[in-house]
Amino acid sequence: MNDSLLTTKQNTVKQIRTTTKTVLLTLVAILMQSCYKDDANHHFRIPFKNNTGHSLYVFSGSKEQYLMFPHFQDTILQSYYCDPSKDTLNTKIRPGKEDEYVLFLRSCYEETFGYAYDTLLVFIINADTLEKYGWDSVRTCYKVEQRYDLSLEDLQYLDFKLCFPPSEAMKGIRMWPPYGTYDEEGNVVERRNTQKTTKNNKP
Repeated sequence: MNDSLLTTKQNTVKQIRTTTKTVLLTLVAILMQSCYKDDANHHFRIPFKNNTGHSLYVFSGSKEQYLMFPHFQDTILQSYYCDPSKDTLNTKIRPGKEDEYVLFLRSCYEETFGYAYDTLLVFIINADTLEKYGWDSVRTCYKVEQRYDLSLEDLQYLDFKLCFPPSEAMKGIRMWPPYGTYDEEGNVVERRNTQKTTKNNKP
């Protein structure tokens, strides 16, 4: 009887937490929609579409943040990046879903590119990988599914919309691994012949 009551209490607490989180996220979304409206010259959000069969964590940084560190290595997620699975706004995108707020900024991208950085780094991590190995392993071993290195011109060309796997419209932007690594469902494409790659080949 006691075990049954304890289980019921735990389930109730879990349900309350889930409901509270949903309400908070809804309120945040409403606030963002009312205060931060995109127009032709002001973009506060970059909608991201997950076209794979698994969940993804998506978050961003900048090249300038990397270069602040004297031992800069492009293939290591620096320690200032926090575990995306613990992000209060939840950076996890379910299979087949699009998230408008995962790459949200309070200052529009057009202005931010002008004074803060010239390259936006977007990191994409398989949720199963992060939840299996943990953030420290993903960060230090660079278990990143994909990274996009985007200029303001890239975002304008793409109409401020991103997806994974990269669409054909994205094949000209700098990314690692290079365009063509994944098929339309996000599976790694096996290649028999290795060809020289362009600017997309380096992480």
